[in-house]
Amino acid sequence: MFTLTAQDRMGVEYNGLVRRLTPLECFRLQGYSDEQFNTLVDIGIPESQLYKMAGNSVTTNVVTAIGNRLIQVLKEIENG
Repeated sequence: MFTLTAQDRMGVEYNGLVRRLTPLECFRLQGYSDEQFNTLVDIGIPESQLYKMAGNSVTTNVVTAIGNRLIQVLKEIENG
């Protein structure tokens, strides 16, 4: 997937047509759960702000994987 930003208008092909990604899809691409997204919707965050939040986010599952790998490497160095 392309980098999501607040300025871009990303889309996906569906039945030969291009449609805009929904805010929920953008949050899913960033690794957030539907429950986390729904919490923001329930408190009244506007759609435009949801797109900005997703675009300014960091992909959580990638950060977690990097952190876990760093811990593994540090343990290997300590036990060297």
